[in-house]
Amino acid sequence: ATVEEKLAQFPGTPLTAEEAQRLLREQQQTQSALPGLQAQERDLMREIAILEESERDLIDLEDGVAYWRQEEYRAQEEEQTLLLARTLLVEAGEQAQGALADPLAARIAPLFAAMTGGRYPQVRVEGEGNSFGMTPLDDGDDPVPFDGLSRGTRDQFVLAVRLALGQAIAGEAGTPLFLLDDPLLHFDADRRREALAVLAALGDEAQIIIATHDAAILAELPGAQVTLLPGPDPDRVFTSA
Repeated sequence: ATVEEKLAQFPGTPLTAEEAQRLLREQQQTQSALPGLQAQERDLMREIAILEESERDLIDLEDGVAYWRQEEYRAQEEEQTLLLARTLLVEAGEQAQGALADPLAARIAPLFAAMTGGRYPQVRVEGEGNSFGMTPLDDGDDPVPFDGLSRGTRDQFVLAVRLALGQAIAGEAGTPLFLLDDPLLHFDADRRREALAVLAALGDEAQIIIATHDAAILAELPGAQVTLLPGPDPDRVFTSA
């Protein structure tokens, strides 16, 4: 049978042999091109997957940027809060310093004068930033810098400052408590006697606990309550004036 006879058996418009050959060639070309098209399709699918992953990465990146912007804003708020708190603390410290300067000066002077036998009757107290500047004045009302004092007089001055500071903080109605660890360790005999006289007098209005290895101190504080501490050093005692 001829090609025309075979094609005539199918419904529709009959095809000529030339048309059939042309269609066959087109089919063969399409079949030949199909693997390449399938490969292109696979490449396109991979590119789509990469783009989708990149889109997810971009979304994650945008979310991360938004999060860190919030963290930065929160940090800025905390910084502003801390700066405000610091300002308030500095102002409060300056107010407290101003309120404490005069009472402190009034208490240091008699204590230091008593410990030094009147050689330094006054102490000048001035605010210096967040601290106090304290300068002893000799009997000629001349300032004597701390470095200009002898080692023993420095120890006397430091002790006087500690006692005066406790008194000033406690105020007129308060009862200060002092815990002193060998405060007279570097005092010579005269300075120790003067300091103990001050501590004994101060004991009438404050509670003073002295930890010391020097049992000779007890002889100069006859009214003190003594507690011996057990341990490797039996000579260490607590003296409460």
